[in-house]
Amino acid sequence: MPRSKYVFWVIIVLLLFALTGCLKAGYKDLEPDEAKKLIDENPMLLIMDVREPYEYAEARIPGSHNIPMGEVEQQLPNIDKEQEILVVCETGSRSASIAQMLVSKGYKHVYNLKGGIANWPYELEK
Repeated sequence: MPRSKYVFWVIIVLLLFALTGCLKAGYKDLEPDEAKKLIDENPMLLIMDVREPYEYAEARIPGSHNIPMGEVEQQLPNIDKEQEILVVCETGSRSASIAQMLVSKGYKHVYNLKGGIANWPYELEK
């Protein structure tokens, strides 16, 4: 097969993987009901709230730990790469970027709360 045809098919296969989600970010977005189930079933789960302290003080998921977005990398030596981690923020945007960063650093069990605290229909601490 000529090289140009080979390159063409490699590109097609990669595009198909990307479109079907096989090349996904490496973390999993969870709807609130999925996240609640994960929290209830795994007492060792680290719920990492990456919002600023003033946001965290207003309302938070019970049992969560506030590690502001700008401080996450400094805290990584304290977090086991095998630890299951649910990352949360206000809307799911900041937490998605932190979830991607964690995966890029070798963390294997990373979840992002889709829609963030703003989409959380369950109990919040104040």
